[in-house]
Amino acid sequence: RRVTAPRRRVTAPRRRVTAPRSEPTATRRQPGPLRATTAESFVSERAPALLVDIVKHRTELGTTMKRQNARTGGSAVVEDVTLDALDAWGLRLTCNVKRRLGFGMGRGFETTQEPANATWAELMPGEAPGAAGAALDGATAQRRFMQIACGLGLAGDAARLLDASFPGGFGDAGRLPDDMWLNNIPASPLARQHMADASIRAILDALADPAAPPTLALTVKPPELDPEMDTYRIGTLLELVRAIAFRVIDETGKRVRICVQGPMGEGIFAGLPLSLNGVRKLLQLMDWGSQGEELMADDYVRFGAVGAADVDEKDDVFIILAPQSIVGNSIVPLLEEMVEAAAGRPIITINGRLDDVQSAAGVMSYRGRGDRLDFVDAWKEIFHFSLIVPTGRTFYPILGAVCMPLLGAPYALYQRLELCTEKDRRFANSVERAAAARAGELSETYRPIGCFAEFPTGKEQKLAFREAAKLVMEGIY
Repeated sequence: RRVTAPRRRVTAPRRRVTAPRSEPTATRRQPGPLRATTAESFVSERAPALLVDIVKHRTELGTTMKRQNARTGGSAVVEDVTLDALDAWGLRLTCNVKRRLGFGMGRGFETTQEPANATWAELMPGEAPGAAGAALDGATAQRRFMQIACGLGLAGDAARLLDASFPGGFGDAGRLPDDMWLNNIPASPLARQHMADASIRAILDALADPAAPPTLALTVKPPELDPEMDTYRIGTLLELVRAIAFRVIDETGKRVRICVQGPMGEGIFAGLPLSLNGVRKLLQLMDWGSQGEELMADDYVRFGAVGAADVDEKDDVFIILAPQSIVGNSIVPLLEEMVEAAAGRPIITINGRLDDVQSAAGVMSYRGRGDRLDFVDAWKEIFHFSLIVPTGRTFYPILGAVCMPLLGAPYALYQRLELCTEKDRRFANSVERAAAARAGELSETYRPIGCFAEFPTGKEQKLAFREAAKLVMEGIY
């Protein structure tokens, strides 16, 4: 009888083998001190990925490379691009293209410099190119590059182009100041002054633009100016309107009529909308100063209601305070009459809410809804500022903000950051946080993390915040 010992399985101790961390395929340049002195060098330095995508998707060279790569399995790659010149006609670029030498293994690669051109019509469908060699102002160039980046899905590159140092660009119009502390009520003088200056700049820019439509909308909603919040202060809105009226008259010489929507409800709803109840009387009783009294005497500042009845031939610009529909009544018919009576003169709404409000009586339901929506879409936003707060929670904490500084500019998404002099410091309550801010130990800043052609959706906001957190981990920010 054959007896065999049981076999024992002997295995060598496992060694944990980790692959070396591979470098990212497209490295990002860390923003540092601006070395660019021209728009060409600025874009080449701050948005290299944008220029590469422009060559790939908007130039004849990119189309040719796509055909070649389809036949050869990817034999040509655009490594980097330099913007040589930009003018009213378009862009002139120099590309470093890496190409494979022939077919088969071991034939190697070579890198050559190849030119590429793109007109503004190719970059932005519907945009007519100007004459070759004609100068293009920096603000228009900055706006167009940001719009192209948004169209290509490069929200981060568009945000990096929103810089006050862009040669001849928006300047401080695309920047939010530090230490506004908008969660404090009443708001600080710095916050109020910034909102007023930004709104006035956008209005003056739109009034000077011959291509701007007559129906303009201005949205400025810090907590003090948001009618949907319990921190709404009508006095702050009236101060803003007074500053706007004075600057429009000083800069343009136009006569301004300030209009307030009258009560629209019936019965128990006679005082609606509540946010505008009594505002017309407050507007007339507020202190306009000696300058305001002189302007009123000369009919440069006048008051009125929403509708065709208060449109006069002397009026040049109309400003409407927070027009809104209520249950059972729509503000759209009154605005339509006013726009028709104004006959092309600019009408500016501040924090308007023109959407339908459904009711059991069937008002603002299906009948005429298409025409109302078309009328609402005709209002072009010239300035937008609103806060980003957690979804489904209170209006605190403030996570960031969305700002569109000028007519035609993209919507910029900002992330709010608190920077403390002591690392990992924790505050027990808002009192300690406010004390640290007053002592200079805590500061607040808004950092642009994305730009979008339209107001960013919740999903786009989440992706932008996630990408910003990733860049912080990688040491880019």
